[in-house]
Amino acid sequence: MENNKQQIVDDFSETDKVISDLKLWDYKNPDKKVLIGIVIEIEPEGTYGRSVIVDTIEETNLTIPSLTALNTKLRDVRVGDKIKLECLGLIRGKNKRDYYDFNVFIKENSNQ
Repeated sequence: MENNKQQIVDDFSETDKVISDLKLWDYKNPDKKVLIGIVIEIEPEGTYGRSVIVDTIEETNLTIPSLTALNTKLRDVRVGDKIKLECLGLIRGKNKRDYYDFNVFIKENSNQ
């Protein structure tokens, strides 16, 4: 047992740190509660649902968090569509749990 305790000691350094280049929309930030962008990629269903990636005026390759409230409303979005997402904040659901809800607007790309 003593050997296991030695292996659990916090001996991590910055070189052990896992870094991701994934940029997520920070919908909880009051300054960023509205996102307007063009859908550039839709990744198929993954562990947390499908990923929608957009380009905005400020950022490229920004990933929309895979949340049920967003995935349901974005189910018909396609690459090239212009979207506007507006975080409405925490809402109390029918099951008495709080979740973030969103207004979702989609303008279809007329060139499709």
